[in-house]
Amino acid sequence: MRQLLDHDYPGNVRELEHVIEGAMNFIDDEDVCLRQEHLPNYFAVVADRSESVTTSQTFHDYMYEQERQYLQRALQEHHGNISQTAKSIGMSRQTLQYRIKKLNIKEDT
Repeated sequence: MRQLLDHDYPGNVRELEHVIEGAMNFIDDEDVCLRQEHLPNYFAVVADRSESVTTSQTFHDYMYEQERQYLQRALQEHHGNISQTAKSIGMSRQTLQYRIKKLNIKEDT
């Protein structure tokens, strides 16, 4: 809860909506509340302030890898179904397909 309240939300309410909607897609049937593991990766970076940020990779490379992992996880959750994945993360199907191609994500994910 603290992470959700402390986050800046540069995307405003729409970003909060997508964070919660995306997290809900990763909740197992036995879970009764959102946990750290359900939130996007950038929340984990903020949560662990004791872990120092390494500058061994560029910001672009870091963000590329984070987005790639996020989309792979979402695709796996929806068994590779592009339409369901796009809807769950608040993205158009065409945009998701573009991102999959740009991030070199194998479609058999």
